[in-house]
Amino acid sequence: MMKMINALVKFLWDFFVGETPELFVGALLVGACGWIVHHWWGSPGSVYLLPAAIGAVMAWSLDRARRR
Repeated sequence: MMKMINALVKFLWDFFVGETPELFVGALLVGACGWIVHHWWGSPGSVYLLPAAIGAVMAWSLDRARRR
């Protein structure tokens, strides 16, 4: 049973994090910011915030990959 759980955890880590952990962290931060904007201010501002934040995370990740 432990081998199956260990294999599942390794698969999930590789699937979500893989070679670009900055995208995983960026997605978590964008989701958290969207949740905060939506629930604390109750405005549809998260509709405009999320695409801009996702674009910023993607641009940052591409710039980081280009510098490697």
